[in-house]
Amino acid sequence: MKAVVDNYPWFALQTRSRYEHFVAAMLRGKGYELFLPVYTCQRRWSDRIKELELPLFPGYLFCRFNPLDRFPILVTPGVIQVRLTTRKSLLSRPPFNLGCLDNLGLSCKSGKG
Repeated sequence: MKAVVDNYPWFALQTRSRYEHFVAAMLRGKGYELFLPVYTCQRRWSDRIKELELPLFPGYLFCRFNPLDRFPILVTPGVIQVRLTTRKSLLSRPPFNLGCLDNLGLSCKSGKG
């Protein structure tokens, strides 16, 4: 099944504010391949300093799925919409270059970039 999923294009999903990790967990549970680039930062409170993982693109995550079967994505709690320009673009060409997303994922995992 993995080879079939690899042929699907990547799409950006718009999520509710601060729901990126929640939506990612829900979609992973449904078996979708996701990419949520994060960075680590330190936040200071009055009594402590804490390291947080925040999304690189707030309000968005990337998911690979069949564009003709997007209903399970859209009914996931926290998902607002699949970011597209027109319906024609959804069916004719992938909105993101797969190589760029894969390269971004490698650089984020390695801690560079």
